Amino acid sequence: MPIVGRRVATDSEVVAAFTAWLESVGGGQRPIFVSDNPAYDWQWISAVFDTAMQPNPFGHSGRRLGDFYAGLMPAIGGTPGVEAAVGHAAYPPPGR
Repeated sequence: MPIVGRRVATDSEVVAAFTAWLESVGGGQRPIFVSDNPAYDWQWISAVFDTAMQPNPFGHSGRRLGDFYAGLMPAIGGTPGVEAAVGHAAYPPPGR
């Protein structure tokens, strides 16, 4: 039975199930929204909680996945980037 184009749950039902799942895996901690592009992805999450008139368990902020990764690294300079891809620095040092 195809469901494309047919609503299978209300926004309130989706939000309630999502919130219950977050609570079941969150260990009693407030969840943190982490995404590759939170400026885009966050809007969908925020909108469904607003539409359902339910509090957003993430609060009002999210984190970019790249920021999370950078925080795990000992130094930003030690991570591969443009230099690794092209074999030289994108912005050579002055005097070069």
